[in-house]
Amino acid sequence: MIGQFIKKQFLIMIRNKQELLLLLVMPFTLISILGFALTSVMDSKKMDIQAKVAIVEHGNEQEDFKKFANDVKNVQMPDGEKEFLLKQVEKMMPISILKQEILGSKELEPYIQMAEFQPSELEEIRENDKYTVIVEVPEHFSYTLLNHLIFGEKTKPKLSIYVNEGKEITAQFVQELITEFQEQYSLISKLDQAGLNESLELPVAKVKGEMETVTKREPINSFTYYTVGMSVMFVLYLASYISSHALQEKQSNAFHRLLLA
Repeated sequence: MIGQFIKKQFLIMIRNKQELLLLLVMPFTLISILGFALTSVMDSKKMDIQAKVAIVEHGNEQEDFKKFANDVKNVQMPDGEKEFLLKQVEKMMPISILKQEILGSKELEPYIQMAEFQPSELEEIRENDKYTVIVEVPEHFSYTLLNHLIFGEKTKPKLSIYVNEGKEITAQFVQELITEFQEQYSLISKLDQAGLNESLELPVAKVKGEMETVTKREPINSFTYYTVGMSVMFVLYLASYISSHALQEKQSNAFHRLLLA
């Protein structure tokens, strides 16, 4: 009797092509999509960040420094203060720091490749998809910035940053790096003006420790994870599907008709 019920249910499932397709094909489709899409996340692989940054300068920072030095000579202040100011300014030229200590640093060398171009090449590299971010430095940028920070000029220079929308993650990484540099540079400049930069010591917490893994087992990959998850989900779906048919048969008195037959 039980065998007849199982056979009947199996025949009903075969006749309903839509439900059969959903039960058999959908799990494999979802496992394949989610397995490939989340392979790097589930397999604990490091994200490969390779950003190519192009810098285009319309001016010359050394010329900006010379122009600023000439302005300082005409300011009414003691010669010793002028000399000290110029020595400090020479160490804090913004574009040089950005190229040498930030984008061109050894720590970021595995992640960022920096290249410098002439202004005449700007349109060409903007059409080139291989660059993640293009930083365009306007003419007299450093000169205007130094006048704003030191002499309180109202004019603020602005960098033009072009982002490759096809490389969103690496572009955001470079943008955050430049933003952080801008904030730190402004802070240090203000401290220099106040004479606090050399005497200021920030507290540093020294923490000693080591890292240990919780388990020696290899983590499961994304395909194994989603195979188990999708299997459980569709088994539960199959149970609800069969239960709904059983309810329909009860309401239509199918069991009593089988007994009469």
